[in-house]
Amino acid sequence: MKETRNYGSIGDPEPRQQSRSTPEVDGPWAWLIAASSLLIMINVCGVTFVSGIISSEFIANFHLEQNVAKGSIPTAVLQGLYLIAGR
Repeated sequence: MKETRNYGSIGDPEPRQQSRSTPEVDGPWAWLIAASSLLIMINVCGVTFVSGIISSEFIANFHLEQNVAKGSIPTAVLQGLYLIAGR
């Protein structure tokens, strides 16, 4: 059986040793990042999806009943940025 050699780069004449150890993929930091990402997505989606309810309160509190278009700008920008971000 012919032995294969593992060279590091094109000009490297010496074969490199292959390591047998594998890094720990699912370490505690990976789970912390996954959990924090989940909480951030819950908050972002929650605020975005209830922005229509918040919009009516925003219009009432700032007395924008005569010009509803000005009161809907923040929610329109929020929804637009959410869609541009690719969700």
